Amino acid sequence: MTWTTTRPTKPGEYWLSLPPVSRAIVGCAAVRAVVVHYADAERVKLYVFINNIESWPVEHSYWDGAQWAERSVPADPFAISHHHVWLHKSKHQQRCKHCGQVRRWNGTRWLYRRQGQLVRQRPECKRQP
Repeated sequence: MTWTTTRPTKPGEYWLSLPPVSRAIVGCAAVRAVVVHYADAERVKLYVFINNIESWPVEHSYWDGAQWAERSVPADPFAISHHHVWLHKSKHQQRCKHCGQVRRWNGTRWLYRRQGQLVRQRPECKRQP
């Protein structure tokens, strides 16, 4: 996560940190989650929504000195993890039935092909629909 003083220029979810002086005045947390989106029909002005109730235009002086960071949504912990299903390709090679990943036996361990190189770390199965 990277903080910047540049105000958001596109809709999305952001972390917002007001300068310490402003925090003391309004009595808010050091870092809070906000949503930035258009609130006008013409989709011209971006607004910052706090708790989906309060909103101010992004260019408002209230945000002077604030720092912003885009929020990324964490992975779903209940998502189904797909595992490789290895099919015999040759005496020392196998290929995943789902994603085509190739692995090669070097006599002591399996090596996996990644970007043209053989590596020890097994990549996740990227199951094709």
